[in-house]
Amino acid sequence: MRKSVVPLRFGVLGTGRITRKVGPAIARTPGAELAAVASRDVARAEAWAREHGARRHYGSYDALLDDPDLDAVYIALPPALHREWTVKAAERGLHVLCEKPLAATLDDAVAMAAACREHNVQLMDGVMWVHTPRAAMMRSVIDSGTLGEIQRVTSAFTFRAEGWFGDEFRLASDLGGGCLLDLGWYCVGVSLWAFGAAAARSQGAVRGGEGETGRGRESSAHDGHPLSHSPPHPLIDSVTATATWSGEIDVSFFGHLCFTGSGAASFDCGFETAMRKWVEIAGTHGSLVCDDFTRPWSPEKARFWVHGDFGKATEHRSEPFDQEQCLIATFCACVRNGPDHSWGERAVAVQRVCEDLMRSARRAWNLEQRTSTNA
Repeated sequence: MRKSVVPLRFGVLGTGRITRKVGPAIARTPGAELAAVASRDVARAEAWAREHGARRHYGSYDALLDDPDLDAVYIALPPALHREWTVKAAERGLHVLCEKPLAATLDDAVAMAAACREHNVQLMDGVMWVHTPRAAMMRSVIDSGTLGEIQRVTSAFTFRAEGWFGDEFRLASDLGGGCLLDLGWYCVGVSLWAFGAAAARSQGAVRGGEGETGRGRESSAHDGHPLSHSPPHPLIDSVTATATWSGEIDVSFFGHLCFTGSGAASFDCGFETAMRKWVEIAGTHGSLVCDDFTRPWSPEKARFWVHGDFGKATEHRSEPFDQEQCLIATFCACVRNGPDHSWGERAVAVQRVCEDLMRSARRAWNLEQRTSTNA
């Protein structure tokens, strides 16, 4: 007789645009339950709960965290608020799925990961693509050695924001806005993912384990996932970056990462160019190209190509998937198998690289300002 799975009961902090995708995904994912939602505006929370089927609603975030019938929270607040509410959730024994970027600063991200480790609860950021069957297929290509030794990762994530944002945190420096943390987070993440996968392949790292669900318990590793054999991050020797600015906000960003050895990654992201969301992972024998790695242009055509030395391309297609549901399913599996703290470590690694990149871009900006002033 199959043992039934007790649903992981989620509370949602915030009612912004992204919650309209992730909230329903929680409700339709086997083993998950959309239990509650909170907003600082109780009427908004009530309307959201009615629309998406949450059982309870609250007019404050603290009230939701005090709900005894929750196991986890999904935090969909501006990045500058992530630390406060992640730490408070962890202290109450609640597992934390937190929207990306993990935090507004590296100090915040480190504190969040430390709190979740201390209280032995799961921490995961809200990047979805890496949890999909297509990501697993891409990882298997790297693992197979088809590409040879990974040398370069090039990526872009942009969209034209004119007339689209309205009053959003993305354009507020005090809330953790800017295109690097909003979009470059994906580009840095896929670069670490690709080089981390290559490093794991050469090292032959293996992890595994199992457990059961509930609020904070003994830790064990999680296996069977595209990232579960990757180290938190490969070694990076240096980063350089430039950006264009609107006040204190980066609206276009260009970054370059030099990895230990001969590997390098470069990317651009921003709010000033048409939608682009591609990555190329190039090795000594071939390259992998995905023109929509953050989200398929069409759910029925989740694909990528592998190019050989002389341009011969092979298309690889994944089964259709719901990437919001893939994210929730992975999160629930991590909780049931005992928290996998490497997910938090990976997110902190991305945050660390982003902070170094921003420091480089601001140095370049300040130098440019001084040069123009002295001209």
